[in-house]
Amino acid sequence: MNMTEEEKMKAGMIYDPNESGLVMKRERAHILSRQYNATDEHMAEERRRILSFLVGILPPRFLDRSILTMAAIPDLERTSLPTSISRSLIAPRSRSAMMSLSARMSPSIPPMHPFLPSERNCYVRKDGVLTDQEYAKPIVIEKNCWIAGSVVICGGVTIGEGSIIGAGSVVTRSIPPHSLACGNPCRVIRTLDETKDAIKDRKDLFE
Repeated sequence: MNMTEEEKMKAGMIYDPNESGLVMKRERAHILSRQYNATDEHMAEERRRILSFLVGILPPRFLDRSILTMAAIPDLERTSLPTSISRSLIAPRSRSAMMSLSARMSPSIPPMHPFLPSERNCYVRKDGVLTDQEYAKPIVIEKNCWIAGSVVICGGVTIGEGSIIGAGSVVTRSIPPHSLACGNPCRVIRTLDETKDAIKDRKDLFE
């Protein structure tokens, strides 16, 4: 069965990132991302209009190949300042995930490459186009997560429901639900506790 390069990408197989259809979608996503970044906070309707052409999510600040991104983060105030999502398949499974400053869904580079230089290096296709081999791994952010500032989440990672990822973390492995995790590489510090971690009884925060 012949698969398109887009179908290969979605399936996590080696694909050609410079296939004409993917290039067109990438360029379109870059244009729309720049238009989005030019909007002010009060321009909610314009942001929704632009993002409806991207993926219908609110509000990633940079999307590489966003037409292939699947997500749902509708609250404008939930994501602040530069959030960048590169071209791997992103799937926040929630309308209540919260991204902070400079959170990044995978590095700002192509998603995954072969380890061997002979397979990783760029080559010239028969039609003269310079390209390389790469493949994508999905990133899943489950509901009620908080991704703090300057976090990098690598391909193939799932952030479990209700987890908090501390600022500056590099997440290379999946995080279980309801975890407080941080570091480089990111590690689970402890499991969150509904009773011990509740702020309702902390007088220092309310008086």
